[in-house]
Amino acid sequence: MVEELASHRYIVVTIDHTFDAGEVEFPDGRVEVRNVAAVYSMTDADVVAVRANDAHFVLDRLTALAAGTNSDAEQRPVPRGLGAALDLTSGGMFGPRTPHR
Repeated sequence: MVEELASHRYIVVTIDHTFDAGEVEFPDGRVEVRNVAAVYSMTDADVVAVRANDAHFVLDRLTALAAGTNSDAEQRPVPRGLGAALDLTSGGMFGPRTPHR
């Protein structure tokens, strides 16, 4: 689905949720690996809250990029014109209907 959207010139962003993906590396170098026990100990509401917080973080970073701010944690240069290419007046999101464990 992601490749199909990108092939139609949509900007596509994917999220690797902590403990859901095989491993996630954070800007400070910390790496969290899939922890099935941690995920199973969370309530469905907790899992949804984590995913919502991740999505909110990503949307904040996209808003910063669209405004011309480099939100890269290490301040590496971003492609020229990237901010202007982001139309944040419309968007969509898809994923599993319920938290999977």
